Amino acid sequence: MSGRNSQMTRVFRILNLLETHKYGLSVAEITTKLENRGVEISKRTVYRDLEAIMAAGFPLSEKGKTDDQGTKWVLETQSHLGQPLTLTFSELWSLYFARNALKNLENTPFYENLESTFTKIEEKLGSKAQEYLNEVSAEIKFDEGPKLGSSISDEIIGTIKAGCGEKQLLNIEYASAHSQTKKIRKVGPLFIYFSKGAFYLVARDLDGNCNKTFSLSRISSAELLDEPYEGDDVDPSEYFAHSFGIFRGEEAETVRLSFCQRIAPYIKERIWHKSQSVDERDDGSIALTMKVAITPELIQWVLSYSSDCRVIEPESLQEKIMSLSREIIAMYGRNAA
Repeated sequence: MSGRNSQMTRVFRILNLLETHKYGLSVAEITTKLENRGVEISKRTVYRDLEAIMAAGFPLSEKGKTDDQGTKWVLETQSHLGQPLTLTFSELWSLYFARNALKNLENTPFYENLESTFTKIEEKLGSKAQEYLNEVSAEIKFDEGPKLGSSISDEIIGTIKAGCGEKQLLNIEYASAHSQTKKIRKVGPLFIYFSKGAFYLVARDLDGNCNKTFSLSRISSAELLDEPYEGDDVDPSEYFAHSFGIFRGEEAETVRLSFCQRIAPYIKERIWHKSQSVDERDDGSIALTMKVAITPELIQWVLSYSSDCRVIEPESLQEKIMSLSREIIAMYGRNAA
């Protein structure tokens, strides 16, 4: 690792440490915590990194002596831009467009922070500008899509984010949807993932010795442990490369689906998976081919198109669709009786 990248990594870890210690840390405490995480560092280097953080514009301040460890370095909760930020009306309109597009983040601290940002923007705008933006933002409406039905704790997200950034082990209390039980799990956090209106933690489950995906809405508590996670990093794009959503499934297979002429325009104008290819036919129908794992999400997606979609391959997916279709018919038959 180059010296530049090494400093960037240290700075990121120091920022994460300070962010999770609202009363600050001394240089001695920062040094000890980094050493406990496997970082070989001196107090002199920590001082240089703190100076680099301040030079980059982060709201870092040094408080008076509070103990024999020396002064505390505190990361302020508010950031101040170094110079005025000028936006055109088109740029402002785009921000309001994004604000509406992110409605499905409601019940999360992210959305609360977003709304707080817009409140500050609107305080700087005159009444005419606000009226204009309200008018243009009303010109486009959004289907908000699925979103969380319950809120996610800001404290839990902060702890998990710190664990991912600092590569520290976590204890999480997790309610399993499969077993309907709640238990403490010791995990090595990898990254937070957002998919279809929900947030997930991808982490190494140390009990099962495998990577798992945990829904943040089912984590009732999170504790940052003073133990480094020494597992390999995971690239999110590679981790979910063959997924059709949040489920990873087994090995990827070639999936080929036929869509009738009536639904073909809707299917071909969208990117459903990065591996997809579309073959158009003379009768207006299309064949969609993807390299994906056979997961519940894929199966439900195929079923959602009913007779407008036919599985060409693989045979295993054909059998799953036929089996579920028979179960649906039998269910409605029982209800009719």
